[in-house]
Amino acid sequence: MLTNGKIKLSKLERSHRQEFSQIANNREIWVNLRDVFPHPYSKKDADQFIDFISQESPQLTFGIFYRDHIAGVIGLSPFSDINRVKAEVGFWLGKPYWGKGIATSALQLICDYAFNDLRLIRLEALVFDYNEASIRVLEKNGFNLDAKLEKSSIKME
Repeated sequence: MLTNGKIKLSKLERSHRQEFSQIANNREIWVNLRDVFPHPYSKKDADQFIDFISQESPQLTFGIFYRDHIAGVIGLSPFSDINRVKAEVGFWLGKPYWGKGIATSALQLICDYAFNDLRLIRLEALVFDYNEASIRVLEKNGFNLDAKLEKSSIKME
């Protein structure tokens, strides 16, 4: 568990499935994430995700908890081979938790974990250009824009 007093990052458990599936089942979240994130989001989807990440060692994916409620998810996807010193970071929050500084705090915690515990030396994030809130969260945590990847991905046609 990682905490800063405001929020905590902790392992997701099956007991979180109801609340987790409720906050994840939102098109406004889905449009900002990869296609592997389903919409609509069901309890079965929550169970499958929680079961999948429970196998991680070391732990790379965390529930974001705010006032003892699951607010979202943050995680690291490590690179391999010659890029093994870096990872991609991704995060999302349920809409009731937007605009409270939670994502900024969660990103700070996982950055500390990545650099200090996992000994990574670089974190990257891919963000759709219309997702200004996530861009601000990254900037507040010292991320810099390295490139704009035009015509490199598609979410909706």
